[in-house]
Amino acid sequence: MLHSIAEADQDTVVDVLAQAHIATSAAAMGRVVEHAADLGRALSNTPWAVFDTLHQLPEERTPQAPAILEQVRQALTRDEHVVPLAEALQTAQSAALGLLASLVEPVAPAAPQREPSSASPTPARLRGETSSSRHGIRIQDALALFDTLRQALEADANLLLDLDWRLYPKSRNP
Repeated sequence: MLHSIAEADQDTVVDVLAQAHIATSAAAMGRVVEHAADLGRALSNTPWAVFDTLHQLPEERTPQAPAILEQVRQALTRDEHVVPLAEALQTAQSAALGLLASLVEPVAPAAPQREPSSASPTPARLRGETSSSRHGIRIQDALALFDTLRQALEADANLLLDLDWRLYPKSRNP
């Protein structure tokens, strides 16, 4: 159908659409038309790089990745009234970010520095912190990690990030 629409001139596009065979139910088409703006936002706001990163990782490190990617495929190919797109993409995104975060090696948190003030602990301390480190990573893994961190920071305005780093030539890898 898309090929026919692309090949049609301006005056015949409506005719091509009217004669097109739609391989779904009227209820499914109604749902898509009714929620077209929401579906467009869901597609635009989905961080596709997360799924691309997941796809690029070796399956032996991420055995759950194929199931998550299949959820995305199903969401994109099923009728909206059977598999709600926005909800399915959000669920898959959460699973993908959780899986990517689990690949980061945890480290013992640094001992907190005492400040002279007697202020109470911050809410972040009360809820717990996430800390980890990666050593000897290459650019693709670093980009995936930065993207994961960016998304976590964007998702929660109360999060802050402390960052220490060291760049060194491969020949000096400790």
